[in-house]
Amino acid sequence: MDIVFAHRTRSCYREFADPVKRVQVSAESVVPDTCEDIGRIASVRTQVLLKSKEVSSRGVAVTGELDTVLLYITEDEKEVTSLRLRKDFSLEFEEEYPLDTLAHVRLSVVNTEARILNPRKVAVTVEVLAELSCFCRDEAVAETQMPEESAPPLHGRRESMEAVLVNGVCEKTFVLNEQFRFPDGRPAPTLLCAQSADFVIEDVQQVGSRAVVKGKVYLDVCYQTADGGCPEQLRFTSLFSQIVDTGAEECVSATGAIELTGAYYELADTIGGEKALDAELHALLQLTSRCRQQSVCFTDVYGNRCPTQCVFQKQSLPEVSEEQRLRLRGETELSIAEDCDEVLSIFAAPSAWMLSGELPVLTVGLDVLYRRKSGELSAVRRQVELRGEAGLTDSRLYGGRIVHTDLHGEGGTLRGRLEAELDWQRFGSRERSIVTGVTLREEEPYPAAELPSVTLVRPAGEELWELAKRYHSSEEAIRSVQEALGGESGAQLLIPREN
Repeated sequence: MDIVFAHRTRSCYREFADPVKRVQVSAESVVPDTCEDIGRIASVRTQVLLKSKEVSSRGVAVTGELDTVLLYITEDEKEVTSLRLRKDFSLEFEEEYPLDTLAHVRLSVVNTEARILNPRKVAVTVEVLAELSCFCRDEAVAETQMPEESAPPLHGRRESMEAVLVNGVCEKTFVLNEQFRFPDGRPAPTLLCAQSADFVIEDVQQVGSRAVVKGKVYLDVCYQTADGGCPEQLRFTSLFSQIVDTGAEECVSATGAIELTGAYYELADTIGGEKALDAELHALLQLTSRCRQQSVCFTDVYGNRCPTQCVFQKQSLPEVSEEQRLRLRGETELSIAEDCDEVLSIFAAPSAWMLSGELPVLTVGLDVLYRRKSGELSAVRRQVELRGEAGLTDSRLYGGRIVHTDLHGEGGTLRGRLEAELDWQRFGSRERSIVTGVTLREEEPYPAAELPSVTLVRPAGEELWELAKRYHSSEEAIRSVQEALGGESGAQLLIPREN
């Protein structure tokens, strides 16, 4: 006789393993006739824009645009000017996903290289990292239920485990319009050279089926001034908040990513005659909501009238932490070819992140523009590693941002300190076998008349469940007898046979 158990389920999303794709994009550009020849590359900055993502039977296709600004020192080594390149790119994740799959994409620039082909022409190669998270509708077992009437009666061992389920996947486009005023006492900007925007989610609060997402946007600007000297750098900060419908009433943690889809900047004059930066940022908010679910299932079943054979099924219960932020700090020392008189500009950006064993490592790309003691301008490009001190097991890194840079020149050496933030999240799972049904061998009944009605045993560290199963009893019956006798007597246990 076969008995199949019923399941009470809960609607959720199944999260696929996150694939990663890298693509290299190359472009060439010619210096405009109005600009001086290229002498040395000072810095290369790239902002990546997400243009589209599409799920099909062939996988997930992503398109984007690279906005690269190259700062270079002119041949006479006295000025710094800029050159802009824009290039479209596309990439595909060739995986088979259900057509109702929802895809979230994170794009990062992990490396940018530039080569001078001749004094009027330059080639740039950008490496883009795309991290994909896919979700499709699924059902999770909340409770396994044994049939109320099963002949003969069955005893089941129930176990409760907590799982973290994805119960909401959503996205929303939004636009941020902001005017930033340049501070007094600094040279007024005349030309924008490079800009990059970074959205950082700091808090997500669930209100009913909606989530209130709050954070900051960091806008790094590099610009020329009227004196024609080295470009100035400035960081603007602005708060933002968005309300998005997650479709989920419960949320214990949420993971969010904001991708820039368009950016427009313009220098403007305020009413008071001051200079300001008008910024219009188009972005896509991608949010994943998670809830906690108790999963109650049978891990063992037996009957006392005839042998039983359990039907087991493997179950994986996900364990996911909230997205967290780790601060990394480190001292750096860089050797340079010429003696440094003054550090003029520092351009820093994350270029790689990984786990070395269990320790997080963030590689920072540094472009340093400095003035030599002889008065000419020079630049150096280096990579510096920042290492965390605490191990991160079963974790996924999402990159990060540079928080602080401080470098000064001492002859042929640049010394200083770097600080960065690294975003990470712990992912894991617990495996167990659950009983989904039993087969009763009714043609081989136990010889009830030959079994003792009461058995006295000396349990040697055995669980009550195992004793009840071996001696054709039940946990409830054993406890009832011991209570009637006033508790256990020493190391002996009286086990009654179930009628």
